[in-house]
Parts: sequence; C-alpha cells; structure tokens
Amino acid sequence: MVGYIPETYTIIHAKDGKGAKVQNAWGVQIDRFGNAIYPFNTPYTFNTISIDPSHLSTNINFITNQTQVIPKKYSAQIALFETQKFSNILFNIYSPKSPPIGSQLYDFNNKIIGFLSPSQQIIIEDEKSLTYSTKLIWGDNDSDFCIIEPINISTIKKIKTEYFNIIDVECI
Repeated sequence: MVGYIPETYTIIHAKDGKGAKVQNAWGVQIDRFGNAIYPFNTPYTFNTISIDPSHLSTNINFITNQTQVIPKKYSAQIALFETQKFSNILFNIYSPKSPPIGSQLYDFNNKIIGFLSPSQQIIIEDEKSLTYSTKLIWGDNDSDFCIIEPINISTIKKIKTEYFNIIDVECI
C-alpha cells in the first residue's frame, strides 16, 4: 500500500546514532538528527525495539541497544537510546622495559584506562586523561611500571586512519 501511515508507532531517538539500523524494520535507520520511526508496533503488548550498531562510527557506542514499549492503539511513544562518544586514540607503546601483555594503564586518578595488547598497543577512549602523566603497571614489584608523559592533545600530530588517531609514545 503506497503512503501507508501506521496507526501505532514509536519515535526512536539516539543522539549521534546516525546510520544505525533498526532491527526487524526493513529499511529503517537513524537519520542525521538521531531519529527514526518504528512503524510496526502491536498495541497493548510488549514490543521489543533493537538497534544494530554495526554501521556506526567506531567512536560511538550505545549504552543499551534494546528497549521495550507497550503502546496504546493510535498512539506514538518515544524510545530513547543513550550513546557515548569516544576519542578512540591508539597508543603505540615503546619502552625499554618491555611490559607484558595485559599491563594496565592508569590515569592520574588511579583509574584503569586501558590494557596493553600483544602488539604493544593500547586503545584510549578519553583523551582528557592523557593531559596528565599515565602509568603502565604490570606487577607487584616497585620496578614493574613505566610512565608516559602528559600529551598536549591540541599540538600533537594525530595520524588519522579510518578508525583511530594513532600516537607513538615512549613509556620510561
């Protein structure tokens, strides 16, 4: 039927969710404003609405990608999906101490902000934590750590790739 208007539908909002597809709704995806219409609700029953985040940018993450609504007939309701935006910085770690895989990177608040991969790399999601010295720890001995100096984010040369900003750092 051309021009079909659903009698019961859900308005989906996901800030920064542009391009994510709505599951079980052929052709429905979130627009540049973060909105979509899910037109396949059944009134007075649980309707599960899910978002497929596989077409999102790598710096966007859904906190939850599924919700349920119980609409009344001839109504519209809103389903909010919370997203987070990340910096997605990839550290290439160079260190004379050769830290082992799984070493933990701590910020100035002693919060873990990343783990060392087999290729001596760490993905950092929040660039603000890099404006202070960070500490890579891999054991209980007093010598089982190295320090990465603070990074001035505005002046550092970021090598742009499709997914990450790659930064070479020395851990001493």
